[in-house]
Amino acid sequence: MTANTGTVATSGRTINVSGLTLFGGALAITYGSRSGGGPGALVPSTPGTATWTAKQRSGSPGTLTPLSTSPSTTVFAPDGSGTLTTPTSSVARGSTGNTISFTYTAAAGGMSNGSVAVRVPPGWSAPSTTGTSAGFSTASTGTLSTSGQTIIVSGVTLAGGATLTVTYGATGGGGPGATAPNVHASQLWRGAQASTPGSRTVLASSPMISLS
Repeated sequence: MTANTGTVATSGRTINVSGLTLFGGALAITYGSRSGGGPGALVPSTPGTATWTAKQRSGSPGTLTPLSTSPSTTVFAPDGSGTLTTPTSSVARGSTGNTISFTYTAAAGGMSNGSVAVRVPPGWSAPSTTGTSAGFSTASTGTLSTSGQTIIVSGVTLAGGATLTVTYGATGGGGPGATAPNVHASQLWRGAQASTPGSRTVLASSPMISLS
């Protein structure tokens, strides 16, 4: 860690900055600083809110007194966590009018302004935000967009255990429902997730749908 003034020392899990003289100025403490070539601080694996309790004294000798407020940091679920499921296990190959709903359930710790993506396998109708399209897709929360065969829902904030529903081949906008490829196969609908804004990580498992 570093500070923009004073002398930095540590005692257990406490950062001490001494020798300070401030006249209405600011002290900046950087924890996990990489200026010396270090890797940065490790985030705990257990989600939750951590309070960084701060104390101060104006002179020496004296007693360090807790500030009226101290900052807190929320640790969300890791990227690529949570589950993606669908009640649809199989559809007829080459069939039309398919509507498939997916449920994403957030892991403990939840997510804030994150994103969830579902990759539609090759051969299916291209996902779309146009209501009359065969691949029209909707989401129960967040903002839905598409990129090629991928459905992306961004701006998603969910508590741990809360759910997001993604519907592919929705007919509420006048569309006919999605068309399945005319092949005999079991296809993976790969999901990915990011708990905060940034790159998504592939989920540990994603649903399979068979074409028969």
